[in-house]
Amino acid sequence: MLYWLEHDTSHKFKYACKDQSLQGWERHICPSCGREIATPIYTEPAPHLVLEGGRQFPDLLQFCGAGERWCLISEKALTVLEEAKLSGFDGYKQCRIESRSKATPQEYYCLNITGQVDFDFAAMFLKKKKRCDECGQFSWNRTRMYPRFIDRSTWDSSDICRLKSIPGFIVCSQRFTETVMEYHLSGFAFSEARYNNPQQEA
Repeated sequence: MLYWLEHDTSHKFKYACKDQSLQGWERHICPSCGREIATPIYTEPAPHLVLEGGRQFPDLLQFCGAGERWCLISEKALTVLEEAKLSGFDGYKQCRIESRSKATPQEYYCLNITGQVDFDFAAMFLKKKKRCDECGQFSWNRTRMYPRFIDRSTWDSSDICRLKSIPGFIVCSQRFTETVMEYHLSGFAFSEARYNNPQQEA
């Protein structure tokens, strides 16, 4: 069983509202397809986050700002993932943290996720069209992405994965969810991923 990784959006938790290291965007036009290519420009090697929200610092920190869709976890969570030998990431960067409260924030790390999985395009009646061989951009044949179905045959067996077609979506294994619950890591929320083929759930 695979699960979508989501955030506990309870008002009691802090969240990152901005990455101060994002300087702007480098923009140019693909000479082949004419689409704009926008690349974020950062002044620091790791996120410089401004926190707002509730009083508690969660183990999975939600990021609501512009730029890359970071996966931000606490030092406790990082230690748990490493000691449990969970797969799907090959490194991390320590973030700079600014909190607008008097409480001393804990350390957070930006996880570099390498695991991959993808949609079941046929089940979702979803197709990529007008893909550019030079810049790799494409269009979808529809704007609605729901209901979402996972093609388990695209899963590389990692415990944490980004969706290949939309990297902002993160998928986790059952072992990952059980580890989070065993160690009572906060800020994590999960929902079961759906498969069009019932045999894929085995």
